[in-house]
Amino acid sequence: MEETFKYSVKRPGECNSSEIGKFHELVLKGKKVQKKGLKERIQNCVILGFCTYNGEIVGISSIKRPQKSYTQKIIKKANLERNWDDLEYEIGYSFTEEEFRKKGISTQIKTNLIEQMKIIGGKIFSTTAISSSQRFLKEKGFNQIGNSYDGENDKDLKYYELIIKN
Repeated sequence: MEETFKYSVKRPGECNSSEIGKFHELVLKGKKVQKKGLKERIQNCVILGFCTYNGEIVGISSIKRPQKSYTQKIIKKANLERNWDDLEYEIGYSFTEEEFRKKGISTQIKTNLIEQMKIIGGKIFSTTAISSSQRFLKEKGFNQIGNSYDGENDKDLKYYELIIKN
């Protein structure tokens, strides 16, 4: 049987409860977020990206609206010359089921999200310690600024940002 991956990008309000539930489940599976208030934070995202395989969601990512306390922490740790509200949007909540990794799913979802943000515009940032994610961000035009820092879940995080004019 042929592998059939399908990709979609939706605003949270356009998702059904099953999609939001699966998105929530996969974010938690990544073990890098605080569970309390997660459903509300997902609903507050600008857009959600999905990859389905034969109708089952196997990969996700989003463009989030980060909270003030979180952006203030990043600004301080990375030693950025930014105000907290300069950090409008963040690529985050990315997760791909283990058996589907190394197939370009996360890359395609994030590419779709960035394309959709060209309509919306704004400053998108991402922090990552993963070299493949860093390469992806650079390929998409993101610039690394500030200092590397250690986060709660990862060591040697780097901050990247991209300004999209619409």
